[in-house]
This record gives sequence, C-alpha cells and structure tokens, in this order.
Amino acid sequence: MNTTRLLSGLAAALLVTTLGACSKEDIDSATDSVKSAADSAADSTKNAMDSAGDMAKDAMDKAGDMTDKAKDMAGDVMADAGDAIDKAGDMAEDMGDKMDKAASDMEDKAHDAAKKMKE
Repeated sequence: MNTTRLLSGLAAALLVTTLGACSKEDIDSATDSVKSAADSAADSTKNAMDSAGDMAKDAMDKAGDMTDKAKDMAGDVMADAGDAIDKAGDMAEDMGDKMDKAASDMEDKAHDAAKKMKE
C-alpha cells in the first residue's frame, strides 16, 4: 500500500514538473493528439462492431437458407415416397385384376372341359 502511495506521488510530481515546463501550445497539441487517438479508437471499435454485426447477420441468413433447403429436400423426399406408394398401389391393383382374369379364364376352360366330357 505504501509503495502504491509512493509511486502515485512520484507520478503526480513528475506530471506537474513536466506540465510546468510545457507551453500552452504544447499542452493543446498533446490534448489534440490524445483526443485524436481516442476518436480513432472509437472509430475502430465502431467499425469492428459493425463488422461483427454484419458477420452475424450473414451467418443467420446462411443458416436460414440451409434450413429452407433442408425443408425443401425433405418435402421432395416425402413427395417421392408418396409417388412410390401410389405406384405400388397401382401395381397391386393391376396384379389383382390380372389374377381375377386368369381365374375367370381357368373357370371358363374348366366349364368348357366339363361340357365336352358330358357330350
């Protein structure tokens, strides 16, 4: 604690001595330099924040685009699956019709054969 007080007092004394030896123009010039440095730091910070905001917006836009594409792809897959189910149903219906026709033809042939045997 004493070391801190000693260093603070020494810094204050050095500052007073340094400022006492400076002219008003030197102090104004130093003040302008500090102000310019502060403005430059503020501008850099603002630019960095703007860039970070732009990057975050771009990332969110890309994530949204990817989500939309994934939803579209899922919809396409579901549509294709529905088409496949419809085709399978059509094929089963066609097969049933063919089996009915074959059974009817066999019945007709059996009936004709039975008639010929009676004759």
